[in-house]
Amino acid sequence: MKTKLIVGFLLSAVFSIGIVVTAHADSQYEIYAPVSTARQAESIKPGNKIAYVCGACGAVVTTTADKDGKYLHEFICPGCKRKFVRETIGGNIGSVTFSYVDDAGHHAKLCRLH
Repeated sequence: MKTKLIVGFLLSAVFSIGIVVTAHADSQYEIYAPVSTARQAESIKPGNKIAYVCGACGAVVTTTADKDGKYLHEFICPGCKRKFVRETIGGNIGSVTFSYVDDAGHHAKLCRLH
């Protein structure tokens, strides 16, 4: 009886530690989803975490959306120093494609925390 109680307690402890470790391991990642429309980009609030993916050098840059909404207009890659400006394709509100383009035609993407 005493052995069963001790084994049960130990199994409970191991199971509980496993849950804590799993929860901690999952929280170390931030998942960003690509912004594909102008409406999605404009719904990002100042202070939200965002990321850019540079189409020239492949760098991924994480930052926070600023109050001025500069992220809606341009992105300068700190890796390759290329300047990307907003490119909108389409005409229907809500379905306008959102991306950035540089002088050489490389496209950069905006992502928001998922």
